[in-house]
Amino acid sequence: MQVSNGTELGQIVNDPQNYRDVRAPIQAAVEKIVAEKSDALLITDFEEWQNNAEVTGTAYLKIAFSKWLNDSNSISFFIADYKEGKVDKHVYFTVFTYGRSIGTSLIDKLRPKLVTLPKLDMATDAYLLSTDYPGAKTGGLFRDTNGKDEQSQNVLDLRPEYLNGLEQHKPFEYYPLGLNWATIDETRKDYVQQGQFHDLFRKLYIDLSNTDSYRYDKLEVKAYDITHDFEHYARSKEVKKHKPAIVKGANGEDKISDKETDLISLTCYNADGSVKPPFQYEATEPKSLDDAFVLNQNLLTNTTRTDSKKGEIGIAFSQQFAPDKVSGSLTKIVLTLREASVNTANPVLDKFRWINKNGVPNTGLYDSIKSTLEEVKPRDKTIYTYYIKTTE
Repeated sequence: MQVSNGTELGQIVNDPQNYRDVRAPIQAAVEKIVAEKSDALLITDFEEWQNNAEVTGTAYLKIAFSKWLNDSNSISFFIADYKEGKVDKHVYFTVFTYGRSIGTSLIDKLRPKLVTLPKLDMATDAYLLSTDYPGAKTGGLFRDTNGKDEQSQNVLDLRPEYLNGLEQHKPFEYYPLGLNWATIDETRKDYVQQGQFHDLFRKLYIDLSNTDSYRYDKLEVKAYDITHDFEHYARSKEVKKHKPAIVKGANGEDKISDKETDLISLTCYNADGSVKPPFQYEATEPKSLDDAFVLNQNLLTNTTRTDSKKGEIGIAFSQQFAPDKVSGSLTKIVLTLREASVNTANPVLDKFRWINKNGVPNTGLYDSIKSTLEEVKPRDKTIYTYYIKTTE
């Protein structure tokens, strides 16, 4: 069905003639949407018929739903109740969102028009992130708020190259610091004696209020030394900028020109013009930094209890922290969702099963949703990343 405005949408909802005796191929329609990889609106009663028989007890949409959600997409159902004779039925305004909605997606346009209907959001990342930093170039890094000017407040020497990826809807920040970890630790200890420096990072907020599909109740922090991996990546990227001039040899083979003078080309490429293995980038397992940083769980718990839409994230130093535990110059701190639990107690789930006109329970859609949520349940999912560059 094509919908152009809110009034037309309301007319569709309230006219049961639009849903009666319509046997559209639902599974095929959903599979087509998933394959096309773009936002879509599907309006249907989700009554699937195959070989002239109603599908009532098979999770026939699990594969398509799982593929869509596994690719970091989401599905939002808005449910309108109606009667067909004496049979209670539902019509579902189903919005498929490709990628994460950023204010201009189809779901952002339709949600306000459908807000009065019961809804279910299916997504593995239904949380929202925001910040409340004191300035565009300060980030959430610890600062001396008693300082009289920018220089005296910037005690960890945050450099102008700081990046906030969240401004471009990317969940990361890059903090280049003009200090090493030993100096940072000394500074921290001095301020702790003054009752300050409880956390290295603050003022990142997470909205965990959407529990339609999951309860996100187990967050944790992991840290890694990625110095070697990044240097390898940067070296490989630089080598690609120095492709040698290739000519044909006496037997028609590719070879580096005898006139090639670029030392990087001559050092990093084989005689046939291919990159030598040491200069080819392959991601390596980063070194885990145990007992370095932890999540300030009390801060998150208390702020979420006050406002479930604004739980504050604090990245604190572990009690066992020591500068020599963070040996590299590029550190990656990751806020992760260790595990989520399917919210099987959500009463809206009951609206995805019904009794058909023959008195037979139809649980095909209900089973598809529940089994999908269980299968794609997020584990060890990265929520946010801090990259910290130090002088050593």
